[in-house]
Amino acid sequence: TFEVNYAVSNRYYYDVQQGRCISFIYNGGLGNFNNFKTASECEFFCARLQCNYGAPLKIGANNQRCNSNSECPSTHECQTDHNVCCPRPQAICSQPLRPGDCKQSIRRYWYNAVARACEIFSYSGCQGNDNNFETLLDCQNTCENIIPEPQCPHGDAYKDYQGKYYVCSNSGSGNICPVNYECYYDGFVWGCCPTKTYTCTLSSNKGVTCGAGSSHRYYYNSQTQECESFLYNGCDGNPNNFATREECENYCGVGGCPNGGTPKHNELGRLIICSSSSSCPPTHECTSVNSGSSVVNRCCPTRGEGKYFG
Repeated sequence: TFEVNYAVSNRYYYDVQQGRCISFIYNGGLGNFNNFKTASECEFFCARLQCNYGAPLKIGANNQRCNSNSECPSTHECQTDHNVCCPRPQAICSQPLRPGDCKQSIRRYWYNAVARACEIFSYSGCQGNDNNFETLLDCQNTCENIIPEPQCPHGDAYKDYQGKYYVCSNSGSGNICPVNYECYYDGFVWGCCPTKTYTCTLSSNKGVTCGAGSSHRYYYNSQTQECESFLYNGCDGNPNNFATREECENYCGVGGCPNGGTPKHNELGRLIICSSSSSCPPTHECTSVNSGSSVVNRCCPTRGEGKYFG
């Protein structure tokens, strides 16, 4: 008899109960087919046990669980057989080309939303996305009726009840945008984008839990006429949602100082409301500025300070 020395390595297998891929130590001999070199290879191969195409939405390493579509973001739908949020075709086919950065060369197909056609590409074997199909027919069957996502100046383009984007036209040949949306051309496609007036009058909306989880964002409070922070769950919500206070103030017109710069904030980050120049710092003066549809008094930089203060 002779002894065979197998190389021990870290591999991944798909756990049906947990609905995810888990690492294990592989001794190198025998075993079974539920054995993958990388987590992404395992997830790509086994994801169809739960979703027709694409991978289930995750929170950290675990699948986001659901019992109905209302518990998933609008880009996904609840697959009630497995209680997971699966990506809708619109979400899959709108994703950009992502070959990944591993060293394999695997022939795959992706949907080019701008060209409106399925195209071949070389997949590296890891770190791709859901817009990744094994055959041209799979790609075409999933994406043939998909309208590319219009890129709005701010917020998301309007979608119908099926999650498809409206195609509008200023010439009257396309759909008419609903109230509070306007027809916008992003250089490639026409779409219905939320108007600035509509965006800045909406209340804050924490959205739906997804992905990395909650974070602090900013919205324009039309009552206080200031940009304020709120806790955002990660998906959906509404367009009155900005990454920074400055972005919110610039978009919704908080400012308007005649000498340039922006109104003075107090130590809590709120805009100072003044009644006279004596209630402002020496570098600022009390000035009436437009805020939304009304006029308010703010501490604006004086003429000599406008280019230095914000």
